[in-house]
Amino acid sequence: HAAAEPRRWAASASAAANAEARRADAQRIYTELKQKFGYMGAVDHSTVGAPDLFQILRASKAPADYQSALQAMNMFYNFGVKLKHREIASRLLATAMTCKVESEAADLIKLYGTWLEHPPDTALVYAVMAHFLDAGKPVVVREIAQAVREDWRMPVEPPLYALSIEAMLRLPETGVAEALLL
Repeated sequence: HAAAEPRRWAASASAAANAEARRADAQRIYTELKQKFGYMGAVDHSTVGAPDLFQILRASKAPADYQSALQAMNMFYNFGVKLKHREIASRLLATAMTCKVESEAADLIKLYGTWLEHPPDTALVYAVMAHFLDAGKPVVVREIAQAVREDWRMPVEPPLYALSIEAMLRLPETGVAEALLL
């Protein structure tokens, strides 16, 4: 039993080193992308785009990495690089959850239409709703459900109602009444 302890410590240290390397990867990819834009932001639009953003998203594992991805998107926007890929919202949502910035994920679902062309995948939206339901945050689930129901680009499917009703039943005062209204 005593021999297992050093191995467990070594595995923990190795995991921490790998996480640091991944963080450095996301930051490094963002820095390299910034260099493509040059000092004045002059960039050949055919050489940068969604695949560069996807590299940063794939390497992101921490809140700082998620911020790097948002900064990259802002840089694309500022210099007129079009990001019209259908999966951007879905991948950004998955990255927000991976990086443990759940409030950003909820805001992305509610506000994607103000800055992204396509909505996130509904299966990911339901996974985020289930996460907040499991975390004991039924109000957030209700807000996400409201945003999905008001958005014509996101299909309303049975899981939306199942998660919404369950969340409303967990509300302390008006839960049953709200669930019946839904």
